[in-house]
Amino acid sequence: MEKLRLRYYPDRILKQKALEIKNIDGSIRALSQEMLRIMRASRGVGLAGNQVGCLKSIVVIDALEGLLETPLVLINPRIRQAEGEMIGEEGCLSLPGMSATVRRHERICAAFLDLDGQPMEIEARGLMARIIQHETDHLTGVLYPQHLPLVTRRSFLREYREKERDRARRL
Repeated sequence: MEKLRLRYYPDRILKQKALEIKNIDGSIRALSQEMLRIMRASRGVGLAGNQVGCLKSIVVIDALEGLLETPLVLINPRIRQAEGEMIGEEGCLSLPGMSATVRRHERICAAFLDLDGQPMEIEARGLMARIIQHETDHLTGVLYPQHLPLVTRRSFLREYREKERDRARRL
């Protein structure tokens, strides 16, 4: 497996659609473990394949108190149903130091394969629904600022670029 690393906006791979995983084998299991390691080292709660430079349809979500007892790996996830609405703050490992208020569905049902290749479904609401929507967006090449109104998105991305320029100057 090639060395994976977290990718940051505007890396082109973040805008690409991930490919369906046809064969779940040891390399996919190793990929999921490496993604969990990178996500935890970066202090995230979820991570999609694109975010580590891998165009495979895989998402990892860490164990979260009150939501998940163990990490969750979703292969080829698809949101089957979505209803309700919630508005809340969102951030992303690929846009470090930034956050914005984003509108999402309050409740979702997602279908996916587990690491044994078994079809699974998860019903989620609130924070877990937000995380799954955010990460499955990544797999289609969508980052959360795309959910913002155009003027707000432009301002958000301008601020991000300015912060990145300042950070680069300090290095």
